[in-house]
Amino acid sequence: MGQQPTKRPARTIPKNIMNENPQEFMTRHRQIETEVTGNCMPWSEHVYYKLFLDTEGRLATLLVLKCEITYVDLFTDVEHVLYRSRFIGGKADGVAQIFVYDLMKVPWEDKIPKSQAIELNIDIVVSSSPIHACSETLLNLIKLEKAYLKHRNFDGQLNVNLRFAHALGWDVKDTETRNKIHEGLRNLYREGVNLEVMSADAVLEEMRVDEVAISDEERVKHYISARSAWTIPPMKFRTSDLEEAESDEDAEEELEAEENKQDEPRTSRASTPSLLTKAVSQLSVRGRSAESTMQTMDDGYYVYLHSSLWGILRDTKRTKSILEQTSED
Repeated sequence: MGQQPTKRPARTIPKNIMNENPQEFMTRHRQIETEVTGNCMPWSEHVYYKLFLDTEGRLATLLVLKCEITYVDLFTDVEHVLYRSRFIGGKADGVAQIFVYDLMKVPWEDKIPKSQAIELNIDIVVSSSPIHACSETLLNLIKLEKAYLKHRNFDGQLNVNLRFAHALGWDVKDTETRNKIHEGLRNLYREGVNLEVMSADAVLEEMRVDEVAISDEERVKHYISARSAWTIPPMKFRTSDLEEAESDEDAEEELEAEENKQDEPRTSRASTPSLLTKAVSQLSVRGRSAESTMQTMDDGYYVYLHSSLWGILRDTKRTKSILEQTSED
């Protein structure tokens, strides 16, 4: 009689990834590792056109917001998504509050590994900049998350990015309302939040990330042309009563200088820094590469908003790291 073969438990032999298409492996690996929560359906291209790319989107009563929280594993270099969701509503409907309540219901912090995650990224994209109530809500959420992450002994770096396409209420006529909106932006910046105006290139890149196909290239070219032709100078802001008094004195000096201008030789235009020159220097100070700067300088609407935002945030002290206390220098 022949000897019966010994039955052994089935074993799963690891697949040699060297014999597998790298792109397929990374896609499969990301799908296995990624867990998302919330409404994650991409917006249509028309939402990106009308609420982000079109300069007239600044007048829309609708507001859209999306948030994605990710970390990159130190050992596998794989990006893990802890939270992803999108919201849509009126500008007066408190979309930010709805977003905060939804985020607080999800225990995404429990999924952060203790040693593999060295960097945690919170990326918020919104069609218009936050008003004061929205800024305060986001600020309280960030403070709460900072405290909780410290409690969980998270020693990595926390990056919070808030990107928007249009300004909301920056130049509203009511002084008290305008100052509150500006102060809300400063408080976020002071707490370590990176505030960024989205250029046309950034909007199109966001569409690519969402895998939204462009079906009407002529329409896109029209919106980009309108942004390039934007000629309104940046808004000028006063951050304090002292600055207001100084600005009045400066106005008187400018008026006096204008009266005496006829007796002085005219200064060539080449010696006077243009709006684009100032914007380039501001972008360089904030760490943008020369290549990306030249790409955005053709976007006049972006230059207008970026320079205006810089005027609001100037001289605002901020944290060196979002998990550290506000610097005093």
